[in-house]
Amino acid sequence: MKKILLLTLLFIIPVLSQPKGKLLIIGGGSRPAYMMNKFIELAGGFGAKIVIVPNASELPKDEAWDHSSEFVKLGCTNVKALYFNREQVDSPENLSALEGATGIFFSGGDQSKLFKEVGKSKFFDKIKDIYEKGGMIGGTSAGAAVMSKVMITGNELLIHDSDYIFFYCSRQQC
Repeated sequence: MKKILLLTLLFIIPVLSQPKGKLLIIGGGSRPAYMMNKFIELAGGFGAKIVIVPNASELPKDEAWDHSSEFVKLGCTNVKALYFNREQVDSPENLSALEGATGIFFSGGDQSKLFKEVGKSKFFDKIKDIYEKGGMIGGTSAGAAVMSKVMITGNELLIHDSDYIFFYCSRQQC
């Protein structure tokens, strides 16, 4: 009996320790409504708190407006777009903006820029926590590229892609 219980625990523990969240990785370009609606559904529906992080873009305020407008047109009622630089990433305002969020959406642009402004911060740790607790994390183009174990930057001769691990969580880490 003890062996059966031990074997059962050995199989159940890894399953229970896996992150509960979901990822929606959009390759770039257009964002079809059916994909964005799926993001909304998995984030908790039209009333879910969705936070947009446009920092990968060279025009982050434009991206923030574009994505916010898109989510609102699709029926979302609780959308917040943030823009900040590296010095502001862990500001009390930014950290509190993540409270209660169940959906985080990263814009396109330059994934190296996103990593430099958001990576290795309390803000990023809160995003990982949202994911681990069942939140929805999505992104397009650069916002998608940051979700892999090795982030492809396109600058391999200048910056080793393997130096960038932004969002990936192994079973032991998450």
